[in-house]
Amino acid sequence: MSHSIDDSEEDTTDGALCVGNGDECIVFTRYLYNKVEVKQSLLFAILEKNGYESLFWTYELYYSGFHVELLEFLLNVYKEVYYETNKKMTYFINNTLNEWAEYPERVWLLGSIVLTMSHRDYDLNPFITRYWNIRCHEKPPMVSKKPKFIIHLTDDDIVSYRTLHLPDSYNVMNYVCRYPIRKEVNTLFSIDIPDRETMIKYFEINWLYYAYRSPVWKERIDEYGGIIDDEQKLVHFPDDEHLEEFHQRWGYDTQEQKPIIKCNCIGFGNEKQITLMDFCNRFNATPVLKKVKPGGSAEPLANTIVHT
Repeated sequence: MSHSIDDSEEDTTDGALCVGNGDECIVFTRYLYNKVEVKQSLLFAILEKNGYESLFWTYELYYSGFHVELLEFLLNVYKEVYYETNKKMTYFINNTLNEWAEYPERVWLLGSIVLTMSHRDYDLNPFITRYWNIRCHEKPPMVSKKPKFIIHLTDDDIVSYRTLHLPDSYNVMNYVCRYPIRKEVNTLFSIDIPDRETMIKYFEINWLYYAYRSPVWKERIDEYGGIIDDEQKLVHFPDDEHLEEFHQRWGYDTQEQKPIIKCNCIGFGNEKQITLMDFCNRFNATPVLKKVKPGGSAEPLANTIVHT
């Protein structure tokens, strides 16, 4: 299916799909991050111009099987945050997406869009006004003598972001969980994640149950005949042979992972939540109001920028 900027001109991130609260918004990705927080982390990494981290979160979503959702998310970020200062990028994005539609195996094309965007200037004022009903000072047109590069990645550039396979599968997470999830923005985005004690239990005991909500893990579990137990939040296999074969291939042994790995995936538990004014100050938005209460008065951002 082909996508372009013009395809969804009237379609905004507003009300895209509610992520839910608590248990409902726990979906473990291929490396057992929580999907909704991966999207938050991706947005912040792009805004902070952290190219490598932006690519990491992009391919964490892609290789978890959320291809369409990732594409919609990136298009919305461009339209809502980058378009006004980078209108000529539309041509590049549409051409890149058309190529990807024709050659879906060229997975580096999405990375080209993300990395290019992460090197561009943006204007968050329309975004702030739309989601929190806070009027902002209009910024004067940006005059920059710096050239605006278009970045074209190749297959070699994304090798390190592909899914890692090792004979000893329990060691995989030591190599792949490179970045900590951005939990300090949960309140800002109105995401109600269970407390850390609950998340530790989900990560160590119930990880397969919540991973099954990702296409990549559903396919893996189904291949070995896994059966979902909603009451106990577990996955059962038909017999010991299927269980052993699955864990030899995909057993990440979550209970035995190093503390830093667990913290990267589910948080450290002491993250200070940023306010809307923190957000404005960090990314050069210019609200008219002198004081902004956390959360504002508009619809929760969870129902807008975040897709599930």
